Amino acid sequence: MDEELLSEFLLESKDNLDSIEQHLLDLETNPDNPEMIDAIFRVIHTVKGSCGFLGLGRLEKVAHAGENLLGKIRSLRFPVDADIVSLLLENVDAIKQLLDGLEIAGQEPELDHSALCKRLAVAERLIDAMSSAGTAPVDPAATQVVEATPEETPAEETTPTQTPAWMKAIDAPVAQALQDAGFNQAQQVVDAGFETIKNLPGMNAMLAIKLMPLAKAEAALSKATPIAETVEIVDEKIEETTSEIVKPAVSEAPKPRPAAASTVKADAPARASTADNTIRVDVSLLDDLMNQVGELVLSRNRLLRLVEDTESQDLLRVSRGISQITTRLQEQLLQTRMQPISTIWGVVPRMIRDISKQLGKKIQLVMIGQETELDRTILAALKDPLTHIIRNSCDHGVEMPEKRRAAGKHEEGKVTLRAHQESGFIIINIIDDGGGIDPDRIRTKAVTMNLLSAEQAQALSDKAALQLIFHPGLSTAETVSSISGRGVGMDVVRSEIEKVGGTVEITSELGKGSQLHIRIPLTLAIIPAMIVISENQRFAVPQMLVQELLSVDEKDMGWEDIAGSRFFRLRGQLLPIMGLDDALRLRHDTAQHPGAIVVIEVGETRFGIGVDEVLGAEEIVVKPVGLHFRHLDIYGGCSILGDGGVVPILDCNGLAHFMSITDAADAVGIRDHDEAPKQMQEGQYVLLFSEGTNQYAIPMALIERLEEINISMIEQSGSREVLQYREEIIPVLRWQKMIGQTMDAACQDFIGLIVSDSGRRICLLVEGINDIVQDPLHIKLTSDAPLFIGTVAIHGVSTEVIDAFEILKQIDPNWFTNARRKEQQSRRQRILFVEDAAFFRNLVMPVLDGLGFEVWTANNGRQAQQILEEQTPDLILTDLEMPEMNGFELASWVRSQRRFDDLPLVVMSSMDDKDCQEKLEALGIHDRLTKFDRKTLVTRLQGLMNRDQVIDIDAEVISHGKR
Repeated sequence: MDEELLSEFLLESKDNLDSIEQHLLDLETNPDNPEMIDAIFRVIHTVKGSCGFLGLGRLEKVAHAGENLLGKIRSLRFPVDADIVSLLLENVDAIKQLLDGLEIAGQEPELDHSALCKRLAVAERLIDAMSSAGTAPVDPAATQVVEATPEETPAEETTPTQTPAWMKAIDAPVAQALQDAGFNQAQQVVDAGFETIKNLPGMNAMLAIKLMPLAKAEAALSKATPIAETVEIVDEKIEETTSEIVKPAVSEAPKPRPAAASTVKADAPARASTADNTIRVDVSLLDDLMNQVGELVLSRNRLLRLVEDTESQDLLRVSRGISQITTRLQEQLLQTRMQPISTIWGVVPRMIRDISKQLGKKIQLVMIGQETELDRTILAALKDPLTHIIRNSCDHGVEMPEKRRAAGKHEEGKVTLRAHQESGFIIINIIDDGGGIDPDRIRTKAVTMNLLSAEQAQALSDKAALQLIFHPGLSTAETVSSISGRGVGMDVVRSEIEKVGGTVEITSELGKGSQLHIRIPLTLAIIPAMIVISENQRFAVPQMLVQELLSVDEKDMGWEDIAGSRFFRLRGQLLPIMGLDDALRLRHDTAQHPGAIVVIEVGETRFGIGVDEVLGAEEIVVKPVGLHFRHLDIYGGCSILGDGGVVPILDCNGLAHFMSITDAADAVGIRDHDEAPKQMQEGQYVLLFSEGTNQYAIPMALIERLEEINISMIEQSGSREVLQYREEIIPVLRWQKMIGQTMDAACQDFIGLIVSDSGRRICLLVEGINDIVQDPLHIKLTSDAPLFIGTVAIHGVSTEVIDAFEILKQIDPNWFTNARRKEQQSRRQRILFVEDAAFFRNLVMPVLDGLGFEVWTANNGRQAQQILEEQTPDLILTDLEMPEMNGFELASWVRSQRRFDDLPLVVMSSMDDKDCQEKLEALGIHDRLTKFDRKTLVTRLQGLMNRDQVIDIDAEVISHGKR
């Protein structure tokens, strides 16, 4: 068999089957959807046809059985129920099983699916019989007759006036004869056998009538030409026809019809264009390419280090150009490794459906942020942990319907999956509204397993106690099931997530539900890292985990020793400190006080790593450690620096476990400050600095780095001061000058706040920094000055809060407008198309695609709202009449969100009345198009693509959607 052809078949079949599973689940909730049945039928038909071409007999037989059943459902418009969907899902599973075996061995596995094929055939015949009799959907018991045994078949309770369910698929006279003879159960008929049944009173006559068509068919076949002779005749006809075709034409061929010719010409370019836009590339090729780019990054770092002290401006310019191109190449290649999380969430609806039926529960699934993208390597590592967590939520989290009703809840439970990007991380939440986890039961279990003493368990906060479920063997499940609760798994879940640099935490409220919070990096290939020194050895710390850097010495008043562990009191909170030299046994004599502390936050755990010195930040390529070090959890890999030196990359998760950081914190009852006051935990981080007698605060969210800047580093460019920073030239603003104070000529050294947004940076110079604190920023007094938001009290000191966005506008008043326009120019413009009618979506989608839009779709306003909560398109095109949330409600919600003030919103409607127009105008929407006016739609959208805001269209166009 051609390997390339087989590979293409496997790839296409698996892609199609992934979609068919979701279609079947949707069909269960919407059984009267002929388009969906057609789509499912086409997929199975395609698989079956390809199998026949490739000579895959077993696979063809299984697919053919499913195709026959679907064909019968489709042709008879038979209403689909849950039992038919379950049978079809089994068919899909069997096809997948055969495809997996084919992929592994290169040939079909010897699996027997004959029983499934028989059940599919029985269901097909029953549907045919029931449709002829006009009866209800197929009863599941009827499809099990082939395989049933007397022990497995439950007795049916019937009264003399009732007809058993299995008899509804049989002609009424036959059913009556069986019932009169005392055959009330299907198994009784099977056990009696055909000979007994046909000898029942009146049965022979009825069977003779039924067999008459077969007798006629047999007589007709006996008169027919034998098949061998027929084949010979057909073969002769083919040869005659072929010889006629290859002869030169005697007369002029008829001219093709113009309409047909123009259709071919119009369609061909579109198909070629689609094929040219996407190609399949082997993943190993992308991985090799990524490795080469990694080497290029290392060479770039080495080059930049070599030219640091050069006086050649030409060489500097060339090195900066190489650096910028390398960065862009790296970013673009990373995008090729990214896949939406929906690739692993796709199996969840089926999983929850099967678990619900198995446990007798009712569970609703909600998925938000399915388009969120991660590195494919991380996605592969997350599949099993996520599956385990979701199964636990269904099994132990969501209660049985009767228990939920007794607790005053809706009998249908809910499991929510949510994913979004946040500061270089992907945040995944798995939430259930079940019974929650009792922390006291966990404490008791931990004491029983000798993990903690009774005193230690009692000292644990509820939040800390919940984290013990990640300990190997600890489970609060009352019974062991095939789904979950075996006392293993959650420790493996945490281990697998931590292997890809992630963290997992759990929160729960008894009676309300539980939530698992997973935080993982976007990619592991190339990362920014902080390079530190301990005992003359260099180490790399992933910068995404670094919260702040502290310069300390032995005389600092913040040092404390508690229960044999070292802590540093930072802004009123005790921070566990781990000396890197002590943790890695780098020093043989007495441990020394560190010169700096790197503050790390891993999930809910916050601690400090004591080092001798912090060298700075560098972008590094992550490479695996050698075989002899792979069992050590404290190392996450290694890398090569710009000077050619090799550095190990510290795994902060592993270090925290290795040094028992969380145990030390919990032992003294300080984890989360024993549920510290909310004002200490909520709010945002702000940087405090002073100028004269006044204190100022600026949000840390926009501050990329803090740099020590000497006045000699500042250069003049025209009327503006600039700074050469990381291969860029960025503008400089002096805070003293901005607030109108006199410049201090004696001051030569400043702290530069590198503020960044929308891919651009500026440097704000201040004389010094007071602190970095977390504060809810409750504004006590608003400000009229453009640079300030208002005044708050922080640690008892009146502090003016700076509006960082106004600072950026000091450099460029059009900073954000230009950034948005630049982003739009660098990619296809994105349109959110909200329409509930599949037909109209299919009608408009090619138009939008032809205009160059990247199209997002939503079936109703509620789905659109969920999308808008996660991402922002460049334009919204919506219908008005939709289920759940209509177009008016969606437009009202959009206009209530300040971040969407400039977002163009166009509505389409077939409604042509004054009330509709008035409602839209009341919402501030003047863009309404007639639903079926393609020309106006194209003209309007083409106009909006080149504008920054909505412009009212001509009154002639608005007026009832007509010209």
